[in-house]
Amino acid sequence: MSNERERRRKDTLLSGAIVAVLIVSGMVMYLGWHYLEKRSRELQLDKLDQGMARAEAGLMAYVQRIHDRLALEIELLSPPLPADDPSTLQRWAGLLRSDWAGLEVRLATEQGDELALIREDSAFRVERIVHLNTRAVTLLQRMELTGDLLPDVDTLPLARDPRTRPWFSEAMQNSRIDPVWNIPRNVKQGELLVAHISMLIRPRAAGLPLRVLEFGLLPELSGQAVFGGNTAPDMMNILLIGPGHPIVQPIANVEHPVHAVLEKALDAWGGQRRKVSVEVHHGEAHYLCHFKPVALNGETFFLGTILPMENIPAVLVQGRFIVVAAVLIQVVLVALLVWLFRRKRGDLQRLREQQKRSKQQQRKLAKALEERDVLDREVHHRVKNNLQVVSSLLSLQAGRLEEGPVRSEFMRGKRRIDNMALVHHKLYGMTDLRGIDLQKFFDELANAISALHEPHSASISCEVNAGGLKADPDTTIALGQILCELLTNCYQHAFPYSTGGHIDVMLRREETTLHRLVVKDNGRGMSPKSRDDQGRLGLEITEALASQLDGSFRAYTDGGVTFEVLFRMEPLT
Repeated sequence: MSNERERRRKDTLLSGAIVAVLIVSGMVMYLGWHYLEKRSRELQLDKLDQGMARAEAGLMAYVQRIHDRLALEIELLSPPLPADDPSTLQRWAGLLRSDWAGLEVRLATEQGDELALIREDSAFRVERIVHLNTRAVTLLQRMELTGDLLPDVDTLPLARDPRTRPWFSEAMQNSRIDPVWNIPRNVKQGELLVAHISMLIRPRAAGLPLRVLEFGLLPELSGQAVFGGNTAPDMMNILLIGPGHPIVQPIANVEHPVHAVLEKALDAWGGQRRKVSVEVHHGEAHYLCHFKPVALNGETFFLGTILPMENIPAVLVQGRFIVVAAVLIQVVLVALLVWLFRRKRGDLQRLREQQKRSKQQQRKLAKALEERDVLDREVHHRVKNNLQVVSSLLSLQAGRLEEGPVRSEFMRGKRRIDNMALVHHKLYGMTDLRGIDLQKFFDELANAISALHEPHSASISCEVNAGGLKADPDTTIALGQILCELLTNCYQHAFPYSTGGHIDVMLRREETTLHRLVVKDNGRGMSPKSRDDQGRLGLEITEALASQLDGSFRAYTDGGVTFEVLFRMEPLT
């Protein structure tokens, strides 16, 4: 037996050690996996930052080229040239031919005159706004791609004064040395979205007007030129204007899934004007999207980068080794636990057999208790029946006696037997005889005693508070007889008049086993002279019953009569 206990103790220690190692290895595996996730996330963000940096560098290099061309042209235009000087238009044509994103070049004065060169499909359109007498007109002329001006000139009414254009007014108000960027937001459907870059040319001599030079670019073509050599093969960049309007699509095919990814990313981004990273799921694919604002003078662009997650290495060699080692350790430990389980199978089988025998014994015990409960109820029922038979015999015997003291004493004895039968009758109806609810038991006794004294008891109220206590059958029988005696005394002697009154029945615990039963009325009280032979017997019976409960009994007058019974009882729950 001692060897078996020692073996079980060793098996328990070994199982505990295996579980501890399993927990440690599980934590190692969790930390290793967490490390892999963290490292993979760092690699993703690093690659996004690198791609964003390349895209931003390409955009700023392109912007710088535009600024340099604008500054060079301003230097060439600083000395005022004749309005019909062909070298200016030829130079502008060369600028537009060198950059397919360039759409137009305009030079406007503060008086409203303007010279513009606009790219068309196979040639250039020359627009001049001049003031003739009291009105301004637009002169239209075409230029070949070779730079030769065609002789035909059309005169049209002035379509729009250049001074009313936003790029003109913003250039006039610009206090910085950098050109002003302006992209209109209210472009109608079918119109080209044009980015205007304008700069003020201040005159070098007094009396000359202020002029504004403007370059017009197509942002979509500009973005394609910027991202052409600055994008990683597994990364897609987007150029946006405003809080979420793409002007350079990542892929021309609108059916491509990346467009749905871009739409979800823009919804998640919400146009926040700060650097933001969002994750997007589309089908089974997972994408990481990066948005960053790029501020220019007067305008803010947004660069977006879309990176498929499967293109990022998800694990490192060191982390993979840690995870694999933790998994192998757990496999070995699980095998040991299985071995211990099979070893303990016999012990568990024996334990189950013992539990089965224990359950059988419990069922037998429960059956015996149930039979005992039925027997107890039958005993109380038979006692009640026998007492009722005795009461009936006493009633027959009392019928032979004449009215007087002898018959009254005879009827008092019969009443006490009726009270004993009542106690056994109420006890028989209790649900649980092993722990009797005294609140319910006292309530039923008080109602029954009140019914016995009708109609005199109709004007007398009775309130019972047993404090939620429970008692065994023997104690309950003694307390029930005491309560019947005291309540009967109250109904017979405390309220001689029809005004009625009130009776309080209180039961409370004083100490662990010491309890106090109080029956108090607000009747006429009890003087020492009123304790005649008739009342003394009931009090003596109550005192005797209290002694059976290892207690004491006393009665005193305090505005009414108060009966107190101190007794001992083991508490039941």
